[in-house]
Amino acid sequence: MSQPPRQKEGVCGFHSFNLDARNAMKTSVLSSLRSVIEVIELVPAKMEGSQLSRAGYDAIITAEVEGYSLELELSERFFTADIIAEAELRIAFTAETAAGRTTGGTFDEDSEHKNGLGTLCSGVNTASSKAVEKVMGAAASELSERISNSDRLRKAIGERI
Repeated sequence: MSQPPRQKEGVCGFHSFNLDARNAMKTSVLSSLRSVIEVIELVPAKMEGSQLSRAGYDAIITAEVEGYSLELELSERFFTADIIAEAELRIAFTAETAAGRTTGGTFDEDSEHKNGLGTLCSGVNTASSKAVEKVMGAAASELSERISNSDRLRKAIGERI
């Protein structure tokens, strides 16, 4: 989630825009999962079933960004212009217990934000960050919902989600 946005023709071509959302995505996912899981810890590497039990964990949830794009488009008006930032995100996730995988899948989220272009393209950063913020929030909420609605995971670890 750190590549620059695709800029359609005519969109502030003399500027470059960098938006690194990797840490923000991690924070968003952890915060959302904490709202549905009693105790959650970030671990440095994925664990297999037997490792989970030895380490004292009931389950491991992995979430990975499989696809991300941010596209900028100019919407010209009579005397001014707006910038439209469109963000798309694809998340793959799994939840595993010592007994194996209990749930998983992929899903897509998208959002857009429209902002005045501003002087010297100053509105691009606002439009971009708001579109990415919206798509990350939607993805984190969807992930939490899918995890909390997993009957197989709930049965495997008890009603702690």
